[in-house]
Amino acid sequence: MLHLSTMDAFKNLKSGDLTVVDDEMLKNIQRVLLGILDDIVAVCEKYGIVYTLGGGSVLGAVRHRGFIPWDDDIDINFSRREYERFIPAFQEEFGEKYWIHTPENTDNYGLLFARVRLKGTVLKTRDDFWTEECGAFIDLFILENTFDNAALRWLHGMGCQVLGLLLSCRKFYRDRKYMMALARNNPALMPAFRVKIALGFFTALGSVNFWTRLANRWSALCKDDNSVLVATPAGRKKFWGELYRRSDMLEAVKMEFEGRKVNCPRNYEMYLTHMYGDYMTIPPEEDRERHPFFGEILLRKDSPPARFMAAGRPPARSGKRTTARWISSTPEPAIPAPSGPPRPYAYPTARNLGWIRSSSVRVISMAPPSLRVTTGHPPSLPETRRPVRTS
Repeated sequence: MLHLSTMDAFKNLKSGDLTVVDDEMLKNIQRVLLGILDDIVAVCEKYGIVYTLGGGSVLGAVRHRGFIPWDDDIDINFSRREYERFIPAFQEEFGEKYWIHTPENTDNYGLLFARVRLKGTVLKTRDDFWTEECGAFIDLFILENTFDNAALRWLHGMGCQVLGLLLSCRKFYRDRKYMMALARNNPALMPAFRVKIALGFFTALGSVNFWTRLANRWSALCKDDNSVLVATPAGRKKFWGELYRRSDMLEAVKMEFEGRKVNCPRNYEMYLTHMYGDYMTIPPEEDRERHPFFGEILLRKDSPPARFMAAGRPPARSGKRTTARWISSTPEPAIPAPSGPPRPYAYPTARNLGWIRSSSVRVISMAPPSLRVTTGHPPSLPETRRPVRTS
């Protein structure tokens, strides 16, 4: 049977186009994420906004009192009402420090959950081929109200499933060159990728924005903030697989996470058993999930030590796996900041942050993050967005 859900497949992707994240870099990604988490929690506490950790972040808090050792992200859950309070509050407090991507406001976004992304960093995923704002991020998922009436709940759930699939297909069609390049290294994915691209051809009458806004509005269809049940249409198991009692998920208990106290769902045992089965058992190494990253990884200089870039080829044209390298901080001549008038893009780069030149890594260009190149051929992009290469 052909499965069109590709979320789990991407988390276990094998491709020469991926950036290899070693243990040292993983620790520094986690440090940056903790800084983002602290800012999110500070806003929630200041404004009385209820949140809980979600997904593997809950598992990490329960089993490891912090990150799962190989985990490279943090998930946070909000009810729809609390989410709509959080976004403007966070924008007011930290709008100059972060990009805030949401399905209702971000152009060409194509996701049904929000992301808080740290400016001055680059951590590119498969969703970021068409944006320059691809910093290190935390995902914000919405636990949507759903109807107590079984018939209306069925209608709500089916609409979420169908519209979520159509949005995913529309994105696959937009990114078809990249998707097919990835599928060539993962033959088992090729049938599902081809079907989703074909379906995406028919959905292309509407833009990615159209399908994102439509699916987001449908997910928020139920306005009853006291409904017995809530669901996560954008979650790993979609609407029907993540349907919970409100009291289990949106009432919080404090748990330790990397030396700080954070909110987790009150009935975390039920949640983790439902999501992971025997969640206290450490999985074998081959079953451990990591998110795929593409191209260079840049972490801000003021998130110590966190100064990385990747050597190798960007997605869609490479034949070898990219390896992320540490840029040494040993005393070597730093590259001076460029003089003259500001460039059209003000995104920090290895050059204007005063990073150290490495003989094994070419200094990237001053183009925005999604267009920078290191070595090898540039990705296939529209002619209006060709990357600038350095000599």
